[in-house]
Amino acid sequence: MIIRFEYNDGDKSLSNYPNSKNDCVVRAIAIALKLDYNTAFNIMNICGRRSNGGLTTKAWLTTLSSYVTKLDFKGTVENFYRDNQTGRFIIEINRHIFALVDGVIQDTHLNYVKWTVVNVWKVN
Repeated sequence: MIIRFEYNDGDKSLSNYPNSKNDCVVRAIAIALKLDYNTAFNIMNICGRRSNGGLTTKAWLTTLSSYVTKLDFKGTVENFYRDNQTGRFIIEINRHIFALVDGVIQDTHLNYVKWTVVNVWKVN
């Protein structure tokens, strides 16, 4: 199976925080919810994200729960990708989170298609 991938940093490179590290949740939220990186960055900071640090799922989900619906899925990124070619999704794997938008994985790298999905949310 061919996995469609598009390099997308959520416009981080054009933001006020181009050197931010450990920001996969910021990028995924920006891409999936169609927010600019600065807005997503500021929302995640309100949720408790520290500079160059990650954020627990519980922390950001509390704030954004009205915008996403958790799906019941067990399997790999590749399995989810195959069956979900339409829509906007936020996918969590071990220590990483990324966006899938209309059949295209949007992230800064793609080395995890065989990994197990931990959680997945569909953007409402």
